[in-house]
Parts: sequence; C-alpha cells; structure tokens
Amino acid sequence: MSHVPLLAYDRVRESLRGLKNIQVVLTEISNISFSDTFPQIVERDVANVKKGIYDPIDWKKYEDAPLFMWYPPIELPDSRQAKDLLFQYNEEKNPYSKYKQITIEEEQFTTPNFSEKQKSLVKKFDNAKVKKNCVYTGEIDIPFKVRVCAIENLQAILTQFDEGATDNGFVTPSYITRTVARKDDAHGAQGKKKKEKKKKDGLIVKKLGKQKKDLFVGSLQHGDHGANGQLYNNLYRDGEFTILPYVITVEVSLYYGCNLLRADTIAEVSPVPFSFEPRWYKWVSFGGLLTSQLPKETRVCFNVKIHAPNGESQVIATVTHKLFNMFNQMKQGLLHLNLWPFYKTESRFVCQEEFWFLTGKGIPPKEAEAEAFRNSEYARLVIQLPTYCAPIFWSLRDSTKFSLTKDKDNILKRVPTSQELAQLQNILNRDPLNWTFNQYEREILIACRHHYKTIPGALPIFLSAINWSNPEEVAEAHLMLKIWAPMSPEDAVTLLDARFPDSEVRLYAIERVSEMSDDDLLLYLLELTQALVYENHHFSPLGEFLLERSLANPFKIGHEFYWMLRSQLHVKPSFER
Repeated sequence: MSHVPLLAYDRVRESLRGLKNIQVVLTEISNISFSDTFPQIVERDVANVKKGIYDPIDWKKYEDAPLFMWYPPIELPDSRQAKDLLFQYNEEKNPYSKYKQITIEEEQFTTPNFSEKQKSLVKKFDNAKVKKNCVYTGEIDIPFKVRVCAIENLQAILTQFDEGATDNGFVTPSYITRTVARKDDAHGAQGKKKKEKKKKDGLIVKKLGKQKKDLFVGSLQHGDHGANGQLYNNLYRDGEFTILPYVITVEVSLYYGCNLLRADTIAEVSPVPFSFEPRWYKWVSFGGLLTSQLPKETRVCFNVKIHAPNGESQVIATVTHKLFNMFNQMKQGLLHLNLWPFYKTESRFVCQEEFWFLTGKGIPPKEAEAEAFRNSEYARLVIQLPTYCAPIFWSLRDSTKFSLTKDKDNILKRVPTSQELAQLQNILNRDPLNWTFNQYEREILIACRHHYKTIPGALPIFLSAINWSNPEEVAEAHLMLKIWAPMSPEDAVTLLDARFPDSEVRLYAIERVSEMSDDDLLLYLLELTQALVYENHHFSPLGEFLLERSLANPFKIGHEFYWMLRSQLHVKPSFER
C-alpha cells in the first residue's frame, strides 16, 4: 500500500531495532484505509536535518492522538554498539528478562546536533513515559511516628511462661523480668511439680466463706477495676506479677544496633487501667525525627509495662520489629506482633523479633487456621505505621532538596584547629571499652578524620563518633570506608559487633576477615558465630561467609561451626537465627 509508510509496520520496526534482515513478501490485500490504525508520524526534511535545521512542529495537530511516532535525529551506532543493542533486543524477547534490569547509557540517545531547547523537550518527553511506582525515604521530610493501637489476649503470656518460654539455660538472663517461680532452679522444676500436684488433687469443694489468709492485705482502693478487681489482686497474690497491676502502658523506642538511635527516640503512651484487652490508639513521635533521617537498620522496640499505685513498674512483655525488610522496603499500615512473655528489650539481640514459641505439642495449624491460632495462642500488640500511596524504599536524604545543617555549622566542612589536633591523640588512645564520646570529642574525630585515616585501627573510633541519624554523616562514613587504610583481618572483627549495624560497614568487615586462613579463622570462629545475632536479617554476608568457608573445609571449620551453633539453640531470642 503506497500511502502507508513502510516504517509503520510492526515487523519492520522490530527487525530494524534488532538489526536483522528484512524479508519483504508482496501480497494482494483489500483497499482499506489504515490511517486510523497506525499512529501518526512526525516527519522532518532529511536534508534540513543534515544541515542542523529543524522545522518547528505544530503539536496542536496531535493533541487528540493517543499515540504518535517520533524518532529524534540520532547518529547511527557503530559496530560495537550495534552488538550491544542486538544483545539487549534478544534479552527483551526472553520471557525471563523481566527479572533483569537493563540500563542504557544516556549518551547513546543524544547528539551534539540538538539545541538546548530541543534537548529539554526530548528529556521531558522521555520522563513523561516513565511511571514512578515507588517513593524513597530520602524524599519524605516529615516527622516519623508510630501508633500504638491495642493489645489482644494479654493473658496468654501467663500460659506461655508456664510452658517454658523463658527457659534459657541454667542461668536466668537479665532480659527475663519474672523469676519468682524459678527461684529454686532455673528450669522451674519445682513449679512443674506443683502444677502436677494440683492436677492429682481431684475434686475441690468450694467453701462458703473465705479464710483470712486468702484475702489480699494490700490496698484495694487503688487496685479495684470493677468486676475484674479481685482477679488482678489474685495475680499479685499468686506471684504472677511482682507488683499489683493498676495501670498499663507501652514504651516505644527506636534502636540502632545496641544503642538508641538518638537520646530522644524513646517515649511512652499515656497509661490506661489495667486489663487483658487495653486500648490506646495514640500516635507517638520522637523529638522531631524525620523519616528521611531513619537508617535502614532501625528497629522499633516495644515494652509492655504495668504500674502499681505506689509508682513501681514491671515489664511483662516485649516485641521488636524491623522497620525495613531485607529488600530495604519500609513496613506500612496495621501490624499484629506476637509478644514475648515476661521479656524486656535486650538491645544486643538484634535478631529478636516476634515470639513464635509453640505451647504444648499440638500439630501446627493449616494456613486457613493460622490466623485463628495466633489470636488464641499469642498475646498480640497492634501497631500502625504511616501509610503511603506507594511502596517506600530506603535511601539517603536527598541533599539537593534538603539540608540538615548550614555550611557554617557543618562539621564535615569545618577545618580543625591546632588545639583540636593536639587533643586528637588522647582520644585515639582511649580504652576500646569506653568508646563513648561527648559532642566536643565527636566533632574533633569527624573534623580531623583526614589526619588519622592512615591509621587502620582508628576506623572503629571514627565510626563510633558518627551520628547515624544524620544522612550527611552517614554518606561521609561510607566514603571514608573506601579511602581508609585497610584494617588487618583480626582487627576487622571489631566491626562485626552490635555497635556497628550499618550494612556497608559490616560488608567491609567481611571483606577484610575473608582474607584469613583457615587456621586463623578457627581462632576467631567463636566470636564470628556470636556476631550472627547482631546481623539485621537472617540472610547476611557474615552468614554466607561462614557457610562458604565451612563447606570448603568441613573437617576443620565446618565441624567447629556446627557445634558452636548447636550450643546456642537454648537461647530462645536467637534460636530462629
């Protein structure tokens, strides 16, 4: 058909893009107009284009056109670029290519023949075709907050405690808040004997009246909660709680590694009368902390606390939730978290999340019954995170749009004084167990960073001085990792401690530790195995490194690694890891 351009045919366009030969077959077809079928084409005079003259286009003619073809004048690719384009074309035809991300350099689609105005039009046209289907935290410059909604089935923590949820070896750890029933021995054998004895008592005849010793002698005036008042008094009398429960609150904190993200990232919701189904629906903010300042290793920790009328408090449950998953995507909306019974937040247990200890010896429920099983067997904390219209992924704060500090107040751009350089050596010689610095010492370490970057062992000191809620300092820390004098493999083990949860820092440490021989690695295998609980996710460079070296030398490394893991299975917060 002479009135239809050859380039309008789909097969011709595909062959040209793939640099394939075109096999044209002439066939007789009916005389039907295809002007409405194919998109309209913007044409220019070839002779004028070669001279650099581009006739203006009347875009009003194409306002009603849903799609039009526009081929900007570009230079033909050379043979090397042609092969790359052919490879890209074959990859696009591959049904599995949607799982791969192919990027093409912008220089292949630009030419010096464009004027500045025409370049802006092409860029605007290309950007209009891209749909932005996600948002990054570096673009969200609003305060971060968490909403504490309610607690469901709180009485389940009493049953879970009796089933041995807090049995962690022969010594009761400090992060377990209830030890009354296990004061005879750490495994609670006496408590289990008493429980079995009650089952053998047989029929119990209730008395008409109560003896004087059965009455609670505490102050019932402040502990009465209506019909359930006597029940809560009995919980105190029977040793279920160490204090008389009067009100209940939830403490919310943001942790980064084994420390609070900032001194003000801890708050507590207003107390409500104690019950097994308390309700708050209160938002909690953290001293103006912005979403763009959150590190991707941030953990939100909750401590459920009961308070007595005299002001005493006790933590009866806890749960920890990671704000970003292993794909750096931020959690959103309502979340139901299983509470650990009579545990409190242990900052060094980075791997501790929800409580999944199954009580009894029942068969795990089916998928359709899983939600009902969780509602009946677990105490659950209901929280709400900010909800957005698109998925949120972590990124550093966009320095082109936002700035945390002015240039005159920016520590990174300040020139150190001679007095600060004189005090630097005293700070570097400090005991490694006391790497906590005040604001003045922190400024010295950051401002003088280029003066001691040639000292390999000083890298942990510099990283300890970084404010990880400041994206500008985080970006500078990542840059210094690349230019700092390489640490020895033995010293790099320090960077795998809970004080350094940043993924870039831990990856750098693994790169240095991987240079150890099997004999040297065996000396530090215990420390490396313990460091697994400090990883933010189950899949981590440290875990992959230890598995790889264990498989490479199973009789020396693999055997020791297996038994070191096996010896830690009794610790329930790190059992899943």
